[in-house]
Amino acid sequence: MRRLCSLKEGWIRPSEVAGEKQITALLWKMALFFSFAVLFVVFPALHCQSGDTLTVSPTVRELFMKDGVMQYLNCSSTSLKKDAKLEWTLPKDTLRIEKIEAKKSIGGSLNLEHNIMIPSFSSQYSGKYTCSLMLNNVAETTYDITLTAIKENKTEPRFYMGNDTATLSCSISIPGSSSRKIEGPIWFKNGTKVSELKDADRFESSLENKTLVISETTRQDAGLYVAQFEIDGSEKYDCQVAYIAGPLVLDFEKSKNLIQEDNMELRCQVKGYPYAVVTWFKDDQKLNVSKDNDRIQQTPLDGYQNARLTIKNVEFSDAGEYRCEAYTESLNETNAKTIVVRVKDKLAALWPFLGIVCEVFILCTIIFIYEKKRNRQAEQADNDAQEADGATTDNVEGLRHRNTPANNPRA
Repeated sequence: MRRLCSLKEGWIRPSEVAGEKQITALLWKMALFFSFAVLFVVFPALHCQSGDTLTVSPTVRELFMKDGVMQYLNCSSTSLKKDAKLEWTLPKDTLRIEKIEAKKSIGGSLNLEHNIMIPSFSSQYSGKYTCSLMLNNVAETTYDITLTAIKENKTEPRFYMGNDTATLSCSISIPGSSSRKIEGPIWFKNGTKVSELKDADRFESSLENKTLVISETTRQDAGLYVAQFEIDGSEKYDCQVAYIAGPLVLDFEKSKNLIQEDNMELRCQVKGYPYAVVTWFKDDQKLNVSKDNDRIQQTPLDGYQNARLTIKNVEFSDAGEYRCEAYTESLNETNAKTIVVRVKDKLAALWPFLGIVCEVFILCTIIFIYEKKRNRQAEQADNDAQEADGATTDNVEGLRHRNTPANNPRA
């Protein structure tokens, strides 16, 4: 006999009661789900709207600095509260640092920005810098960045013709801290490890001496090398070492012949380091090109500004002697090369053809006149010959004959 449960609404079977319990449990689960959704979505949204998050750059906790470098520390935030402000706390109150603060209200929110600038870093600027979002003069959110002084000891050789080798070196130390572990360096050129270059056999590095030796050196080897150190097993520090070489402009072709309305491109290829300043001259006058000039333009080439000169639809006035001059201010050295540009009429190729046509026409006319004159002379000669033959025949017929029986019937 089935067991029946008596409820106020009526008689319900046990299976129906179990189904109702499952539905109730499901509803409780859904309620818990929506509660957690509120916690993870609504509350963080309100938290973000309060503007208690900061954006600081550089986005590191420790920044290694060398002497003489200019450095900016940028701090920004967005808040819905009008009394919010950003504030930097410096390691020393006596530091001479330029502060730049800005506020801008957009759509009811306040965009805050507070930057500081260190004009020339030295060890006295070392320490912890803290940017704080202040609400009612209370720090709501903070971000710390520590500036640590690095001392570099490096050797930057210079390239000379005839030198077979060059030795670059860099070693670093952290003043006032002898416990920090410094490993390396690993040498790079243009972002590539020297051990991975095509001619890697010419580069030999020494971890003990902190050196990089380049053999069979050429001016092409000049440039900026990086000795990368690892500090405390995680932080990276790049020591930049220059291999110096005076400017050299590669040879142009001796001359360039163009036809009117052609496009011209002259490339001034320069070797050396530091990068030289490239200037173009035309007929010993500096070529000043405005940005609004679409026909004549100077553009970068291989990292050198204005090294490529382009002229569209060349004119006769564009002909002349062009000189590319490379000047390195730090070395006070200049090198230059010249090229002669000639511009011909766009119909220049037509004139020889027209000359040939005229010569053929004149020659044909001469031949025609000569042949006509020769035919007349030949005809005249034939007529004279015929007249001469006629006169001879008449003379023969007019001769008197001797009397013979055949000629004289009376005989």
